[in-house]
Amino acid sequence: MSEYRHLGVTALYYLTHRGNVAGILRHGILSRDRCDQLGILPVSIADPGVQHQRARTFLIDQGHRRNLHKYVPLYFSPRTPMLYYWKHLHQQIVILTVDPQVLDWPTTVVTDGNAATQGLDRGQSWVEIAVGRDSVVVQRTYHPATFTPRRKDVTHFYAGPGALAHVPWDQVGASDWPKTAKEKRQRQAEALVLDRVPPEYITGLHVRDHDLLLYLQQVMQGVRRVLPVRVMREWFSQ
Repeated sequence: MSEYRHLGVTALYYLTHRGNVAGILRHGILSRDRCDQLGILPVSIADPGVQHQRARTFLIDQGHRRNLHKYVPLYFSPRTPMLYYWKHLHQQIVILTVDPQVLDWPTTVVTDGNAATQGLDRGQSWVEIAVGRDSVVVQRTYHPATFTPRRKDVTHFYAGPGALAHVPWDQVGASDWPKTAKEKRQRQAEALVLDRVPPEYITGLHVRDHDLLLYLQQVMQGVRRVLPVRVMREWFSQ
């Protein structure tokens, strides 16, 4: 997926609570499953309902069946509906930038929207999705077989050469907050990195105000890792 250079992708984005930054600088960004395996309890800013949807979504790729929680979700835009949803926590949220070289990793998967948007209900239904590679068409199987998806506008998954062509760049790069359900889904297009993003691939930290910047500078001194920290009010503006 090295075509990201031609598309002008200079960074990917990860939203987290400030209480997680020290651990991330030491160990990298860990998937939810890896955190569970290691007994790590990060401060979560995730919507529980969305996490329930992700827990019931499985990707079939190159002979492997993996739950979404085995991937680290990165965004192509810092201004996602998730950030708007948590506007009351903006003084606690840190946006990390990640080197887009992770897009070239063979297990990385990209989406054309929010990975959790699969039309699942709040019950026990679940879905298996074949990742589109080369000429392979994305296919999905819902369980139980009698289940009917709650929406037709669902997110698809791609990997390998040409995968980035499926990212809705017009919506990802839009400056206004998305208004329709489809726009909200597309704005949250993801790059899913299997298991972990090592700390050396984290390139910077971005916050809403100067107080949080000072806090992060102290955190970096404590873990002996220095990265650029910038106040980016425009990313958080409503």
